[in-house]
Amino acid sequence: MKTVGESSLVVAPPKTAVLLGVERMAPDFPMAGALIPVLGRSPFQRHLKHLGGLGVRRIIVPLPGSAEGAALEEQCRQQAPPVLLDGCDLVFAHPGSEGRSDPSEDDDAVVLVAADSVLDPRLYRVVFGAAVPAWVGDRSDQTGDKGYGEVVGVGLRTVSGPPDGATHEFVGGLEERILVDELDTYLPDLRRTLRPYWVSARSADDRARAADRILDSAQKGVLDLPARYLHPPVENFLARLLSRTPVTPNHVTFITAITGFTATYLFATGSYGLGLVLALVTNVLDGVDGKLARIKLQTSPFGNALDHTLDVSFEFSWYVALGWGLSGGVVRSGPFGAALALIAIMIGTRGISGLYKLITGRQIHDHRAFDRAVRLVAGRRNIYVMFLLAGFFVDRVGAAFTLCLWWALGTLGVYVARTMMAWAMRRSSGATESV
Repeated sequence: MKTVGESSLVVAPPKTAVLLGVERMAPDFPMAGALIPVLGRSPFQRHLKHLGGLGVRRIIVPLPGSAEGAALEEQCRQQAPPVLLDGCDLVFAHPGSEGRSDPSEDDDAVVLVAADSVLDPRLYRVVFGAAVPAWVGDRSDQTGDKGYGEVVGVGLRTVSGPPDGATHEFVGGLEERILVDELDTYLPDLRRTLRPYWVSARSADDRARAADRILDSAQKGVLDLPARYLHPPVENFLARLLSRTPVTPNHVTFITAITGFTATYLFATGSYGLGLVLALVTNVLDGVDGKLARIKLQTSPFGNALDHTLDVSFEFSWYVALGWGLSGGVVRSGPFGAALALIAIMIGTRGISGLYKLITGRQIHDHRAFDRAVRLVAGRRNIYVMFLLAGFFVDRVGAAFTLCLWWALGTLGVYVARTMMAWAMRRSSGATESV
């Protein structure tokens, strides 16, 4: 039995991928299931984006030779431009056009993909990393004819003839099976564990399930209490809604900045109630742009940098504005000094977090169960807004702001202690995993 872990996911992709099953009609004819959008991107587009991003340079789409096939090709060509990467060729194979889609002599290994399924991107990497004929199966369903479990819909095959979509299968021998349940489930970028998912998109019910899986996979794991339990329902509603519109993640980022800096103005002028309402809106919107980028495959270094830069800018401006408003515009005052101290402590906390990662190779937020528990209540913008809201309702905004300062100092103390422990353990044993 073949098993592949995260450490062996070396992306050595074949040059060619074959998207099988585009010609299978969904009940809502004449659109094929592979071409119907799920959260703003069709399964076909998701395959193009992921395969091209992993290094596949030719994607073959077998289609019928009838007028129906020509209509499907036109739909595919219309959907390809936003997601097809430069240097990746899209080839359509109709009966009688085998010469255009033959693998070359040195390119007979192709990855076969069920076009009307939505796959976790890790599953492509699994078969690429196998570097030998392999297919992905799911042990949770043992009803397959050969007892292998249900086929996930991606496999690496050796193709000797034209990949016409009818003569190739995912399933090979039992020894070629890679089980989904035996793959590494940890996602460092999202700080969570998530079983690799795969969902059919042939029917409306299937596409609804696929949308749920995609949205769930866009959720970060280790968060503070508001971001983990209060924000997600609103974030998910907005992400679903906006995925069907031309609105981009960067548009949401700019709207977030507008609400954030408007809250700054309100804090500075003493309008704490309305300012805190906008702060809550800002904190929710701050999670929407990232989710929208992940589900619509619109992540980019520029968008990420823009998001983080604006986040820090309006967050620190809130503290300065609160200090200004609470002091009546007196710079040399306790509230204004608390604002500057809070900003300095938060900068220090970020620096300590970076040092911890340098020492251990892991983020301080989720290295151990203790760290994940601390993250729930650690001094951060969402927590401070909760404190300030409570203070507003009891007419003690100033006291709540002071509490934010002490909470930030306590968080810094915990992070410094954890980092010192990590450094001591590294010096004594050279190991980082026992920290």
